Amino acid sequence: MTIEARGLEVAYGRRRILHGVDFSARPGEVTVIIGPNGSGKTTLMRALTGELTAAGAITINGRELGAYPAHMLAATRAVLPQDTALAFPFTVSEVVGLGVAAGPMLAGNEARRQRIADALEAVDLPGFAGRYYQELSGGERQRVQLARVLCQIWNPVSQHHGPRWLFLDEPVSSLDIRHQLMIMELAANYARRGGGVIAVMHDLNLTAMFGDRITLISSGEVAATGTPKEVLQDETLAEVFGCALKVGEVPRDHLFVLPQAISAG
Repeated sequence: MTIEARGLEVAYGRRRILHGVDFSARPGEVTVIIGPNGSGKTTLMRALTGELTAAGAITINGRELGAYPAHMLAATRAVLPQDTALAFPFTVSEVVGLGVAAGPMLAGNEARRQRIADALEAVDLPGFAGRYYQELSGGERQRVQLARVLCQIWNPVSQHHGPRWLFLDEPVSSLDIRHQLMIMELAANYARRGGGVIAVMHDLNLTAMFGDRITLISSGEVAATGTPKEVLQDETLAEVFGCALKVGEVPRDHLFVLPQAISAG
């Protein structure tokens, strides 16, 4: 039970964004997609989730992506996009509740309210249910959206359909350091419980800390894939990002990436 993509090609008009990309992710792991701005990271994620039409082959849990009915796909994978704009004054509870599917497991309003409360607790927003979404800070809104996504695939493994998949596009971009670590630990815990996590990240140090496997994208192609130690190499990163980067290691086997000054001229 994996996510597999082979030979992905995506174009916007005449401009090709992805060029024959192969990608795989396994349940029980956090798979991180990294690369420079405009390299195709979000395009790859949107192709994997079915939001973009792509040439090539994509399977989720052994089934072709295009063969999933919409309701089954929604119950198998959930997507946290980079930005979510809401034009109407929804409460936090209403936004998070959009991810709560009706069904026998959540019969009754009390069970639904409890699921919403549990999700808000998980993202460190207890007591926010009655607040208006538009009144929140950017980081608080990001965590509300994550709570919504968690509600959609609350249990990491489905009894009938196998592992569920959490897609996170820059999930810590608006967060302070404490909440960055908290959200990444939440994602890692989801994977430890049998689900799969695929995250687009810019922070290379958080990638090194929490990624089990990394796919490095450059100009719409895979530049490297493997474990953090295999991918986070000085020369590889310098070539892809266009600046000197030094990868070191601290006790407890954690890698860190130290930027170097960009040379003048």
